Amino acid sequence: MDITESKTREIWNNDRLALISHELKGPLSVIKLYLQRAGRIARERDVEDAESFLNKADEQVSVMAGLMDDLLSFSTAGNAKMKLCCEIFDMSLVVEDILSQMRMKHRAYKFSANIPSCINVRADRLKITQVLINYLSNAVKYSPENTLVEVNCITDSVQTVLSVSDNGIGIAKELHDKVFRATTASRVPKPTGLALGFTL
Repeated sequence: MDITESKTREIWNNDRLALISHELKGPLSVIKLYLQRAGRIARERDVEDAESFLNKADEQVSVMAGLMDDLLSFSTAGNAKMKLCCEIFDMSLVVEDILSQMRMKHRAYKFSANIPSCINVRADRLKITQVLINYLSNAVKYSPENTLVEVNCITDSVQTVLSVSDNGIGIAKELHDKVFRATTASRVPKPTGLALGFTL
């Protein structure tokens, strides 16, 4: 009996579940950091700042909910496609929020952004955020402490391209063609295009 197709599907599902499980750890750690910080601020009676951190923790819970929706979707028999929930949002604000998270989590590293203000794009905000966090996390993982990790942005009338650069060990030139590159956004009229690039 030929079970190749069934086995392939099982392996694919297992890989996807492992990926999503890994993604869930990020929001959880951020939630914990924000709540701990909010607790310290509350003890100092700075109510306004405490509310801000608690709101950020709530946003991360929403991220987790979205990831769980993806998990359920991937677990559905015959559903091999990821659904995109596109919306128009300011990419510069997303980058600013992500870098704020990274600074809290990785205090031994320096993070900066070279990105214009108010860049409106049309994309799946949650999934773009996941990709950028993964790029930054890898930059931290393979770079020495006290070095700079930078998000750069190039934008024109057709698309917006984000890239992450670091001072890490790099990737051998012979492997460059094998590196994953996220350039999934179609070219659409200004200012809604978005692509992600990764500088080697």
